[in-house]
Amino acid sequence: MSARGTVAGLPWLNTPVLVSVPGLDHDLPSRVEDVRGGLVVIAAVSPSPHARVTDGEVLVLSWAAPPRGLLATSCVLEHQERLDPPRWVLRSVGVLTDLGEGGARVLLDPGLRVPATVHQALMVRLEFDLSERDSDRVRRAVVRRQVEARRGEDRT
Repeated sequence: MSARGTVAGLPWLNTPVLVSVPGLDHDLPSRVEDVRGGLVVIAAVSPSPHARVTDGEVLVLSWAAPPRGLLATSCVLEHQERLDPPRWVLRSVGVLTDLGEGGARVLLDPGLRVPATVHQALMVRLEFDLSERDSDRVRRAVVRRQVEARRGEDRT
């Protein structure tokens, strides 16, 4: 894979990402340090002095991917590399390929357990039936994530 290439909808090397950690009310900025097949390696984030993220934890990575907009993937923390600086090795278990007030598209990986098992890669399209107020909330959240991701790119 080239330095700017991507694997199965994963972020590229050096892409700024936001990490959503369970129990934390805000996302934490990080960067993709490596992509190894279906694994993404990011700079480790520190949720708080009192919170620890452990192997097996499910996290969400999101990033701006123009012109497609905001992308996100649910990941399992496979293990933590104790390097300087420390890194997290994540395995993607599903990629949100598009999100807007009208719906979402989700790519599910083979072997993922939802209530059933996906045996081959599957693209799912979800259509939302939202009120105008809820549509506005989704739209604002998507734009906010895009702006945050772009700000992260500007800092590097």
